[in-house]
Amino acid sequence: MRRIVLTTERLVLRALAEQDAPSVQAMVSDFDVAGKLAVVPHPYPDGAALEFIQRSRSKVPDQDGFDFAITCDGDLIGIVSLHGQNHPNQSDGIPGIGYWLGKPYWGRGYMTEAANEVLTWIFATLAPEIIRSGAFAHNSDSINVLTKLGFRRTGQSMLYCTARDTVLPHVDMELRETFRQGVAA
Repeated sequence: MRRIVLTTERLVLRALAEQDAPSVQAMVSDFDVAGKLAVVPHPYPDGAALEFIQRSRSKVPDQDGFDFAITCDGDLIGIVSLHGQNHPNQSDGIPGIGYWLGKPYWGRGYMTEAANEVLTWIFATLAPEIIRSGAFAHNSDSINVLTKLGFRRTGQSMLYCTARDTVLPHVDMELRETFRQGVAA
């Protein structure tokens, strides 16, 4: 697999490495993070971060997707994931993105910066017409990030949240390359 490294003014986005496991484990073990994500259990099992990273490293970007480690000053602070055409949530072949940041990094604009760079890469490299994303309705911060990036609401669905062990309202959103014109990160 080719090495993908993206850089912004403050961040470096790169492939996950096994040495990232302790940081991933600590950050997604926080219920405030896990409770905003669909598939992350809480409590987060010991060793789950390393298993996630090993699966991530075997992905083929244009088919399975790609997980970008978001780093700031060398420290992992979160992840942006591209869900490729083989991802179970992308059964219609339309790619999607998902993301999270460790709680100490919330409110600093890191996710908008990181996701904008990943979206630019996706549109330039894979050239999809549409990219999907969304957030649980209670996660207004994530919905605001997606809106800043140019995503538009397409509806609402109900989605199971593993950490909360319940089905919750989910705001469904999509981005077309034409939406991105004039969008400032």
